[in-house]
Amino acid sequence: MGITAPYLNLIIKEHKHKALAGDLLVIGKQTIGVKHPELKRIFKINKLSFKNLSKIKKFDDQTLHGIRYKSEKFFFDHDVLKNISADINYNSLDRSAYEGAKYIQDMNLPLKKKLYNKFDIIIDGGCMDNLFNPINFIMNASKMLKNNGRIFLGNHFFQAPGAFLTFSPEWFYGFFAINNYKDVKVYIALADNKGKDRYDYRTEMYEYKPYFKRSSKYDYFKAVKNMNTIANVLVFAEKGKMSTNHKIPCQLQYLDSKEVDWKKKYYIYKKNSRRLIKRKVFSKKRIFNSDHFTLLDKNF
Repeated sequence: MGITAPYLNLIIKEHKHKALAGDLLVIGKQTIGVKHPELKRIFKINKLSFKNLSKIKKFDDQTLHGIRYKSEKFFFDHDVLKNISADINYNSLDRSAYEGAKYIQDMNLPLKKKLYNKFDIIIDGGCMDNLFNPINFIMNASKMLKNNGRIFLGNHFFQAPGAFLTFSPEWFYGFFAINNYKDVKVYIALADNKGKDRYDYRTEMYEYKPYFKRSSKYDYFKAVKNMNTIANVLVFAEKGKMSTNHKIPCQLQYLDSKEVDWKKKYYIYKKNSRRLIKRKVFSKKRIFNSDHFTLLDKNF
């Protein structure tokens, strides 16, 4: 599991909007796969100090990719996250204690009662796309959040080596919307093919919305033709007092009068002041040639 530069940038953007504070949980110890120059750049553009990290002498020798890329001297996730906000109490959860997790919980299985309503912030970077039961995972994660808690999820958009599962943005948006979350933002990050490795790249960042128009001449073959890069779904959601954890959305093309039309929540979310990624380009370029997606930034 790992947090890429675009994903980390998104987390920081939310911190700048509303400071990260309280009990924070990472699901699966995260490799912060961002090289020092890029990490400094991200901190600088977000007006965060790099001073505390510059003093660190012990680097990630615990996570799978921290060990594999040992020469890069990746920082531990707890050091990076605490440098973003000193007001967090860092915790980690995993199915075993092999990476030093404080809480042991198989997210394929029902959640232990002691973990209900426990965390203010939850971050997952690829744990979800590496287990068998994603529905149980997302419901468990929702149950672990306190009221007004916030969750970040970063997982594969379509199949890539090493991923057990991949996810559509609608799957996430539908779940959080039908469960009456206060706010939901879903983005697709398409990696720049000029990247040097699986972590070292910038992205085209697109925002997803559930409404779309589809021409009768829509060509599915052309729609999928250019999807030839690494792509991730990056999700932010904020829980409210009236939020639930168990409702299941119907896929939007099959919504009828018997189903809850969860996509209507879009108009509530649209009014919120939270703009994590400002639109820097005005382009007709679309993922899958679909106006579900709006290109916000070509170099995020």
